[in-house]
Amino acid sequence: MKKAHVCLVLVVLFLFVFNLGVNAQVTTIRYLGHTFEPTNVLVQELIAEFEALNPDIKVEYEWVTSSQYEEKLLTELAAGIGPDLWHVRDRSFLTFFRVGAFAPIMPSAFGVETQEDILALYDPGTMEPYMMDGVLYGVPKEHNILTLYYRMDHFREAGLDPNKPPTTWDELVEMGKLLTQRDNRGRLLRSGFEWNNAASGKLTRFASILYQAGGDFFNEDMTESIINNEAGLKAAETYIAPIKAGIYDPGFHLEEDFENGRVSMTTSGPYLPSNISLKYPHLEYGVDYAAAPYPVIEGGEPAAIFTGWGWVVNARSQNQEAAWKFIAFMAEHPGLWLQRTGFIQPRKGLLDDPVAETIPQLETFLDLNPIMRTMPRTPIYVEMQEPFVEMIDRIALEGMDPQEALDILKAELDELLRIYNQK
Repeated sequence: MKKAHVCLVLVVLFLFVFNLGVNAQVTTIRYLGHTFEPTNVLVQELIAEFEALNPDIKVEYEWVTSSQYEEKLLTELAAGIGPDLWHVRDRSFLTFFRVGAFAPIMPSAFGVETQEDILALYDPGTMEPYMMDGVLYGVPKEHNILTLYYRMDHFREAGLDPNKPPTTWDELVEMGKLLTQRDNRGRLLRSGFEWNNAASGKLTRFASILYQAGGDFFNEDMTESIINNEAGLKAAETYIAPIKAGIYDPGFHLEEDFENGRVSMTTSGPYLPSNISLKYPHLEYGVDYAAAPYPVIEGGEPAAIFTGWGWVVNARSQNQEAAWKFIAFMAEHPGLWLQRTGFIQPRKGLLDDPVAETIPQLETFLDLNPIMRTMPRTPIYVEMQEPFVEMIDRIALEGMDPQEALDILKAELDELLRIYNQK
């Protein structure tokens, strides 16, 4: 009996020590993202699948609001910590690159031998936002273009043709007046149009108008802002027009106003229908709402803004191999990402996937490719957002002359460039 007891104790002790050894070999990686429910749901499903296939790796997924996201990342990185992996905006790439945030890509995690092998998996030119000096630091999580969305049901209510959305910004303002609703005291019940309220969202929407007017934020060698020229003035006046017309009030807007019927027209990417399907399933694409080509300034050149995010790994992470392995796993499912989130990942063969035929808004966005423009690739992108928002507020809320507000913005952007170039 005593001998059996001793054997049992030894077995238990062995199992305990064995489990300690197994647990000691588990690598935990932290992934920081930003709030978008279709993404958050899918990522958690992919984590469960990945961990089942890789029991030696545990993924902790955390997300914050878009408005907090980059500030949180930069704060953590400045403190010498930060997540093992995250997704970076294409337009913020240089901001993070300048602080040494990125680890070069690890081809072996993708089952290939060289960086060129990874590039060959994607459509030509789509990896450039995540490269510097010929080195690849990330792969696309989403490769999107912004355009107009409109509520077809609201158009019918207002006596507008639901199959004829506005093609110019002037038309948008006039239609917006018919779509806007107020109570008998003049209080806004439904606005005809809204701009994105986030700082980065405002900046990207303004950029499309600026490019349509023939302008740009900086000169060719990126040493000086040219935002206060004639094109910049035309863009600012066009951007402010919905506010002056009373069809857009920044103070009116809450979350998901387009989806819940408080707004008739908005701008977004191919991902918007995935959020609507998840949270507002009674709304049917092509019946209740639809995407349309981006409106154009009268006499201007068509332009729509590319917005991308790429998965990257922290240069200071002690778990880079595990982080890249998880990224490679997520990137292997472009059809699933398209189906569940609407994100277009430019992996070769995506459009041949049967899933592509089930995404009704996809054709509208693919048609925008010839007029796609990118935000300026500048290391001060994050810092320039606040001065831009202040410029809009000076005109819209304080009544400042647009040219004066643009002159102030130019001076602020030039100062940001000067400070950066001195570092």
